[in-house]
Amino acid sequence: MDEKNKLKDSEKNFDIVVSTSNISFFRNIKHLEKSNNVDSRRSLTLLFVTKGKIKLEMNKMTIVGKRHDMIVCPPNLVRSNSKTSTNFEGNAIVLSNDFLLSIISNERIKWAKIFNQRMLPLVHLDDEFIHLLDCYEKLLLKRVTVFRGSMFDSVISHLTLAFLSELQCYKEKQGLDGYDSPVPVRQCDVLFKKLITMVNNNISSSNIPNRSIQYYATELNVTPKYLTHVCKLCSGQTAKELIDSILINRIEYLLLHSDLSVKEIAMQLGFPDVSNFGRYVKTKLGVSPRSIRTKAGK
Repeated sequence: MDEKNKLKDSEKNFDIVVSTSNISFFRNIKHLEKSNNVDSRRSLTLLFVTKGKIKLEMNKMTIVGKRHDMIVCPPNLVRSNSKTSTNFEGNAIVLSNDFLLSIISNERIKWAKIFNQRMLPLVHLDDEFIHLLDCYEKLLLKRVTVFRGSMFDSVISHLTLAFLSELQCYKEKQGLDGYDSPVPVRQCDVLFKKLITMVNNNISSSNIPNRSIQYYATELNVTPKYLTHVCKLCSGQTAKELIDSILINRIEYLLLHSDLSVKEIAMQLGFPDVSNFGRYVKTKLGVSPRSIRTKAGK
């Protein structure tokens, strides 16, 4: 399908309020399948029913959402048999796996209670919270009409984090946090979180960050094969993909928000030379480090 037809399809089935590399907001969704233009295995979707009704199966569980219901579709979940009423409309927030990984070690907010796969996937929102949701939507609609600048993606990320924090506050107010507390924590979840924290700390604070799966497996007293199995189970990524994902986030941050030269960033992150660093970045992001800075006006 060419770009013109894609645009027509988008305008017909949903409106894209804003879309960054990790976060997308959709409005006026008519058909769930046609609006799902991201890999659901690697993303979390929060679907807000604004009109009509939707029925779908998630991991063989039948979910029926009505007006003012929020349906949580976590990563690595099988969604099928979606059916909507003729007057169905909805809004959605789609968060990439990379975004989820970037906030999973934040202890101040219990993110797992928002998008844990074992939580009840449907939450009814009261009028007060719906009004708050409308305020965030209006803010986003206004934000995309003014100059974006190099910090635009960061602004959207912070607004998203603020909204997720509001969602947690709402769940606490409604007493909705208790239902998933009896579920035992899996050992693989504990190991996965330890790995995330360890890789984040190593890449952000070490003189020469370590990208070796063997290194982290040894530190965690498991085999590289088992570590990769845990990563696939918890995030849909291999251990190598996970490490690369965190490293790329660090590279983008340093390129956009530091005064270090490209060569200094390459050396700081343990690359043997600028050429090797440039090839790595281009392979992962499709553009060179200098192009990232030029595009951001640095």
